[in-house]
Amino acid sequence: MKKDSMKAPKKHLSGLLARSLQAIEKQVLDVPAEKWNLKVNAESWSIEEIIHHLILVEVQRLQQLKDLLEGRRESASARAEFQKPNFDQIRRRESPVKPREDMEPSPGIPAKVLLAGLRRARNETMDFVQAADLTQLERVWLNTISLGPLNGVEFIEFLAAHMERHAKQIEDVLKSI
Repeated sequence: MKKDSMKAPKKHLSGLLARSLQAIEKQVLDVPAEKWNLKVNAESWSIEEIIHHLILVEVQRLQQLKDLLEGRRESASARAEFQKPNFDQIRRRESPVKPREDMEPSPGIPAKVLLAGLRRARNETMDFVQAADLTQLERVWLNTISLGPLNGVEFIEFLAAHMERHAKQIEDVLKSI
């Protein structure tokens, strides 16, 4: 793929990433600090835990993509047949998914620290997309709990959908607390 032909897909991916961050920020920027750690019930996550989870996923998975591209990690197996992943399934929050243990959030992190961390993590992902060779990124695969194997470009789309999913979760938390 020539450099000029990558501009449109990169712009699309960057737009998805930026819009999903804006969706989260729209939900949380005016939330008083004392509401950040409130939960709907004992099994649910607070807003601070949702944001921490998003940071963990973004940072850890971006590092995995970098490791795959640099040959420090082995790619997962590609899907047997081509079928575009259903990212709307992720956005709709129809079936909750238990995250891997290393992506479970911790309570007690201040809102200001979490928001700064989320912006920093998302900006790093957006910078990565701009610098990446999308052809190479399409050749590496990551396994996901919810959608199975995704190539690197699809995984960037997943990160945006995942953040949108949690923006809706935050909206639900705010209505319930």
